[in-house]
Amino acid sequence: MNENAETGNYRIDINVSYDRDNYTYSFTKLFYLPVYGKANFLINGNFSLIPSKTKDVKIYVINTGNGKGKDVCLYIGYQLNSIVAGSSSVTKSYYSVTKRDEINIYHPTPIPLNNLIVSPVGDSKFYLGTMKVNEYKVITAKLYVSPKANQGVYNLPAVIKWIDDDGSERAELINIPVYVKGDILLGIANVITEPKEIKAGDSYVRLM
Repeated sequence: MNENAETGNYRIDINVSYDRDNYTYSFTKLFYLPVYGKANFLINGNFSLIPSKTKDVKIYVINTGNGKGKDVCLYIGYQLNSIVAGSSSVTKSYYSVTKRDEINIYHPTPIPLNNLIVSPVGDSKFYLGTMKVNEYKVITAKLYVSPKANQGVYNLPAVIKWIDDDGSERAELINIPVYVKGDILLGIANVITEPKEIKAGDSYVRLM
């Protein structure tokens, strides 16, 4: 089976032949093999931020896998808890053969804001529902950049959770690259004026 096969029932033709009483008999048996694809997600955005400022940005979530993702949730500024929060058991049946898969479930937990150079402001959890293969959705998030940030690219941690076509619950940590550009501050110092003293009503003052 091609590893890129999408979710569906795939037909298999099995040709059977045998000899009996000097005759050859043959027939074709049809089977349909259920195949479950897996969702896979790409998260990106094309935006830049400035230290000490907040900005609304658009973030794109794309299903690049070969199966649907159901109940997709995106958590911005989260990490996957290293402690197993529970397990999920999925039973799959293939023509009287039953397979039971045990899958660990990890719980997304928020990262303390003082540990983030780029952090979410307000809503940080987004429900995306069901996402088909090659489908993308756009969310708008409000992000803030620490005044300690220098110009460069920073990773904004995000966790995405979903349920695969076979019922398995899955979660993945994905870093969103964020470009922070320096803020330009202009100041004026050592200003000499002519006349030296400026009075109310003066119509002309020369800066030197």
